[in-house]
Amino acid sequence: MIETNDHRQSSKAAWLIQVEDLARQVCDRESCIFYELEMVGQGRNRVLRVYIDKDGSIAVGDCENVSKGLNLLLDQADVIPGGAYYLEVSTPGLDRGLSRAWHFAKVVGKTIWLRMNQSLGDISPEQRTALGSLTTAKKFEAEVLSADDNNVSIRLNANDLVIPFSVIEKAQLVIDIPKPQKPKGLKQMQKDSRQNRK
Repeated sequence: MIETNDHRQSSKAAWLIQVEDLARQVCDRESCIFYELEMVGQGRNRVLRVYIDKDGSIAVGDCENVSKGLNLLLDQADVIPGGAYYLEVSTPGLDRGLSRAWHFAKVVGKTIWLRMNQSLGDISPEQRTALGSLTTAKKFEAEVLSADDNNVSIRLNANDLVIPFSVIEKAQLVIDIPKPQKPKGLKQMQKDSRQNRK
């Protein structure tokens, strides 16, 4: 589920909110943007993953500085229950997950992948005819048009739709990698060379 401002307090454990607040402090100090965090694994294999971003480009040194600063604060505060864990600080990556309302606002004009807990026809019954075979779709790619605190507006096959964050289970940015051009063959290179000599 996508986290909105109203949803933050009710959906996360108190200790996770405290860790997030500490991570934000360190990110602010290091001129970085706190993006997201998650605790994965169990027992001694637990990993606290903190994702950071930066306007412009982020460097390995930024991740190191946030990791060192956050590690010190976490050791002092001792807020994480359950014993040992590992701390990882990294960027969210090119195909970053979108789990907060502002994440969607940051990718306006880009393509995202969505998985929802309801079909498009259930969310937009007035557009069932226009949606055609997509009426039953719960997973799809679409362009982000805008986002506010509660919804994301998307364009899907020339249909503009408003999707409430409450129905989105998972969302992620789609990487647009251009296809490489096919290399020219020997005959084409020779032909181009002859034309350039004229």
